[in-house]
Amino acid sequence: VDYIKAFISNGKGNLSFDTVMKAVLSLFFKEVKSVLALVISIVTIAILCALLKNLQDSFADESISQVAF
Repeated sequence: VDYIKAFISNGKGNLSFDTVMKAVLSLFFKEVKSVLALVISIVTIAILCALLKNLQDSFADESISQVAF
């Protein structure tokens, strides 16, 4: 973005390998951060579903429900 602004304002841009690598690394880490947040939420939902399924299977037996009465 800074390169485009400099190129438009004076017709010359100082595009170097360092600036390109900084931009690529910045974009890469932003993507990793967003994907990591998504993966954490999916894993959390999967764990909750597994716990609920385990509870459902535990109380599905007739003997457990008969003990309550």
